[in-house]
Amino acid sequence: MKNSIKTGIILIICLAISSCSLNFQKQQLEGFDLENDFEKNSSLFLKDTFNVAGYSTEGGEIIVYQSNKKNYKVLDVWLYDEIGKRNTRYYTDVDFNFKLVVQNIYLYDKPAYLSGYKTKILKHYFIYKDTLFSMYTNNNEEIRNEEIKLKKRKNIEIIFKNATENQQFKKLIN
Repeated sequence: MKNSIKTGIILIICLAISSCSLNFQKQQLEGFDLENDFEKNSSLFLKDTFNVAGYSTEGGEIIVYQSNKKNYKVLDVWLYDEIGKRNTRYYTDVDFNFKLVVQNIYLYDKPAYLSGYKTKILKHYFIYKDTLFSMYTNNNEEIRNEEIKLKKRKNIEIIFKNATENQQFKKLIN
């Protein structure tokens, strides 16, 4: 009886230790969890910024966030013009495969050089999981129209391709 109790206690301790050690491994995050994790842990990331020229009237920049403590990277692409700006944030795995893309489009009611302009913000989320692609509004409403999804998907993939053709960016990832 005493031996079976000791065996049971040892078994419970071993299970507790092994489950705790699993929690210390890099967690595979997906979807909206990536955005939340980055917000909480942004201090763990190193930041590199590069100018992006020729893709908008007022220029732009790409900001790359990397951490050896996380299994994902974040790329922020900002493009500016007179009547707005566009921020497309890519959450990728370490090989730059998309996991989550968050796009904010800031539309001005008149050119930015005129004082008193008002801003309208459009926000969309794009989730990549295996071969699936989902799109959501800022109210977490899923957009199911395949034509709209295809158009937006091509757009965010072109922005990424153009922004990452930057020679400084290529040096950073090689």
